[in-house]
Amino acid sequence: MSPAGNRISEPMPPLSSWRVEVRRMDEFLTQGLIAINFGWIALVHQQYVVDSIKREKVDKDLLVPVREQLARKKDAEYLLFKLDPALSAPQ
Repeated sequence: MSPAGNRISEPMPPLSSWRVEVRRMDEFLTQGLIAINFGWIALVHQQYVVDSIKREKVDKDLLVPVREQLARKKDAEYLLFKLDPALSAPQ
């Protein structure tokens, strides 16, 4: 747990460079909360995640893999976005 990862005042990187991971974070999250902690952005509940991405004006292409994740992991309660440099590179 690096102390450098929990500084909320740091500017958030563009969401287009983030990847989707599913984790259970109910130990410290409550419904509707957006928490940035140790480098993670945690968005609670599936539609809330998609709406939040739209508010960030992310390219619509990013919403497709997010929706695919939602379809594959219907039991997932939380979607967490973490920086993934591999997604920033051209494919």
